[in-house]
Amino acid sequence: MKTSVFSIMAGIFIFAAWYVFFGVESYFFLWPSIDTQYSENYNEENFNKITIGMPKNEVDQLMGEPLSIYQIEDGTAIYSYSSDARLKILDFAWFGRSVIFRDNKVIEIEKEIYYD
Repeated sequence: MKTSVFSIMAGIFIFAAWYVFFGVESYFFLWPSIDTQYSENYNEENFNKITIGMPKNEVDQLMGEPLSIYQIEDGTAIYSYSSDARLKILDFAWFGRSVIFRDNKVIEIEKEIYYD
């Protein structure tokens, strides 16, 4: 029992020290997606199956509903499947996952790590 309490305390200390010494929006290598909120049915394997030119209805079947949709005046739509701020008290880098459509076909796939 003492060992597990010690392990938990050591983990909390390492986590806090990492945050303090490496600043806000650090990449937390022990859990890289710690501050990423994903859409309900998000799956990285399925996201990687999306290709340029794929019809929007196929992406919808593969990914489900995005977290947000941004419509641009030229008919372009950005479907975001992730966002920042999963954690409420700490701030780490997060994974951006978006698909950009024009004329109901994929024109761009975004996979980024944001440090904002």
